[in-house]
Amino acid sequence: MGRTSELLGDVRILKLAEMYEAAYGRFLRDDAMRYAFGQPARDALSELGAGDHERRIDSEILRLNAEIGQAEPEELERAALEDVLEIERTAHEFYEKAAQRVHDPDVARLFAQLARDEARYVAIASRALGIAPSDEGPGVVVRGPREAPPEPAPKRVR
Repeated sequence: MGRTSELLGDVRILKLAEMYEAAYGRFLRDDAMRYAFGQPARDALSELGAGDHERRIDSEILRLNAEIGQAEPEELERAALEDVLEIERTAHEFYEKAAQRVHDPDVARLFAQLARDEARYVAIASRALGIAPSDEGPGVVVRGPREAPPEPAPKRVR
């Protein structure tokens, strides 16, 4: 794995942290605070959103993207496509497992559908990676590292 791939992976993780912070903030504001009826609990929860995580995460993303921008275009394209494929695989696995873990049947069906969608996206990303330039030269076609996973069987929820 080259430096560009490593940095793109770091940016991806930072973007996940950014999404986590935003989603957690919405959960605190919209859900947890709604059910924290006592003032001591509300006061304690209000301290959780007082950090500057988002600013620090954004700063690191900008710094890494400046370095990534110096990479050779072919290296950058291949690294980006490999990262897209990894993201789609991870999303597919997440939704497939989530469909098995949730208790509400409608949510389980939603996650199963999202897993099927992500399986298609894995195939699309694999095809995109298959036409990316390779280390062997600009005219060499490279096949993606893995085929799309099979569609998951619908979960029966009681």
